[in-house]
Amino acid sequence: MQQQRGQMIPRGDNKWLLRVYVGRDGNGKRKYVGETFEGTTHQARTALTKMLRAGDTHTLAAPVKLTLAEYVEEWYKSKVQISESTLSGYKLHLKLYILPHLGHLKLHQITPPVVQAAYNALIEQKLSPRTIEYAHTVLHQVLGKAIKLGYLVRNPTEDTERPAKVEREFTILSPEQMVKLFKSESGRRLLPLWLMLLDTGLRPGEALALKWSDLEVDLVRVQRVIVRTTKGAYKLVERKAKTKKSLRPVTLSKSMIEALKQHRTQQIEEMFAYGPHYIRNDFIFASRTGGFLDPNNVRNRFKSALKRAGLPNFIRLYDTRHSHATALLNEGNVNLAWVSARLGHSSTRVTEAIYAKVMPEAHRQMADTMEQIMQTARQKAASR
Repeated sequence: MQQQRGQMIPRGDNKWLLRVYVGRDGNGKRKYVGETFEGTTHQARTALTKMLRAGDTHTLAAPVKLTLAEYVEEWYKSKVQISESTLSGYKLHLKLYILPHLGHLKLHQITPPVVQAAYNALIEQKLSPRTIEYAHTVLHQVLGKAIKLGYLVRNPTEDTERPAKVEREFTILSPEQMVKLFKSESGRRLLPLWLMLLDTGLRPGEALALKWSDLEVDLVRVQRVIVRTTKGAYKLVERKAKTKKSLRPVTLSKSMIEALKQHRTQQIEEMFAYGPHYIRNDFIFASRTGGFLDPNNVRNRFKSALKRAGLPNFIRLYDTRHSHATALLNEGNVNLAWVSARLGHSSTRVTEAIYAKVMPEAHRQMADTMEQIMQTARQKAASR
C-alpha cells in the first residue's frame, strides 16, 4: 500500500495539522514533518503543497524546540557585519514590541495569524505605523535567517498586514534662521555644538562622540558614535559608525575652526576649575566634568535654544543635519556626490531620495537651465 505523503488533519475551526511523510527512521518507524496551520481549507491545502515541494527539494524543516526568544539570542551573535548602533536598534524593537507577544512561542508555532495578532496588539497600543513597520522589518529578517538555518520552511511575516507607513517629514532651518540662532546663543556653552551640527551635517551621535584627537587642522574625522542601549542608557562606541562610509573626514569652515579655538580655551578653564575631579576623556563637546553629553539632555537644550531665538521649537536636533544638506543642495553649484560623501550616506541615491522634494532652488535652476538650452536651440534653428 502506497504511503500518503501529505496529510491535512483538522484541529478545530480553520486549524490544521499539516504533515508530510519523509521516510522511515533506523527502526523502520514512519517519520513526518508537521506544522500547525491556521487558515481556510484552501490556504491549508496551498501550505501543504509548499511543504511537499520543500520535501522534494530536501528543504523541509522539522520543528525545533527553540523559542523565538532563545533563537533571537543566537541571531544577535550572527550580526557581526552591522554597526553596534544598528544592532542596538534591532534589540530595542524586538525587546519592546515583538518578544512580549511572540518570545515564548517555539519557532514552528509562529504562524501568519499569530504574527498578525501581535501586530494588531501593537496597533491597539497606538504605536506609530513607522514603529510597527520597523518592528516587522526586524522580525522578517530574524525569521528569514531561521529559514536558511532549516528551522522554518516559510516566513510567517510575509502574509501579514500593517498600517500604511507614513514617511516622517522633516523641517529645516534656513540659513537666515541659522544666523538668528547663532546670534541668540552667543556666549552660551552649547553654541559650538549647534555650530558644528549645522556647519557639517554630522549626525548628533557622531558630533557628541568627537574628540580633540579627531581634529586635524581644517577637518574632523568621524570615528565613533554615541548609541542608545536596550536599557535606554547611552554609551560610546569606538571605531564604529553607522556604515563604512560613515567613517569619514569632514572639512570645517573657517568660522567653525575659529569657534573651536575659543571653545577649547573655555574647556581648559573648566578643566582647571574642576581639577582632579575633571574626567580627561578628550571630548570636544563634554559635560562640565569631562564626560560625553547626554543626547536626551542635548535635545532638550536645543529646544530651549530655538525658543530663545524665537524659532519653531518643533524642529528636531536631527533636523540640523537636514538643514545643512538642504542649504548645500539648494546652492546649485554643489555636486550631489560631494554632499552624499559629506553626510556619510551609503550612496547618492539615498541622498537624492531624502532631499529631492526640499530643493526648490535646485529644481528652479534646472528649469532655468532647460529654458536656456531650448532658447539656444531655437536661436540656432532660426539662423539656418
